[in-house]
Amino acid sequence: MENGITFERTNDFHLVKKIATHPKLWPLISDDLSPDRHQWEPSQNPEIWYVLARGNGVPMGLFVFLPENPVHWRSHVCILPEFWGDIAAMACTLVFRWMWKLTKCERITGTIPISNRRAIAFAVRCGMTQYGVNPKSVLRNGRLEDQVLLGISKEGNI
Repeated sequence: MENGITFERTNDFHLVKKIATHPKLWPLISDDLSPDRHQWEPSQNPEIWYVLARGNGVPMGLFVFLPENPVHWRSHVCILPEFWGDIAAMACTLVFRWMWKLTKCERITGTIPISNRRAIAFAVRCGMTQYGVNPKSVLRNGRLEDQVLLGISKEGNI
């Protein structure tokens, strides 16, 4: 625990759904082909790590990590709006270190639609760097949109 923030891997799929489908988060993390937020269900694949973040015991959000291979994991971030800002950036930085300690992970990557400038700036603030763009790879608001590819490596960050 650092600064009152703790992490735990969770299989509480009801809580995972509640966080991911929060009315202010769902429009940011879904696309035109996603189901209605009330119908969405989290995958129960045991390879996926749903990591619950708590601030002083209170759920503040969720990080989702999917192994591409043992050393490369893809990530998704769902921080509840009341924790946006400095606390969210601290949690994101800390969860990367947490993953590097508990797994063989050496690199964490993510993709963000180019229109979500705030999320891109947040990822950079958390230490991720842009390494590419995947053109016209997500359908949002009726248009194919580029996705920014970002990543952070364990080396030099732990």
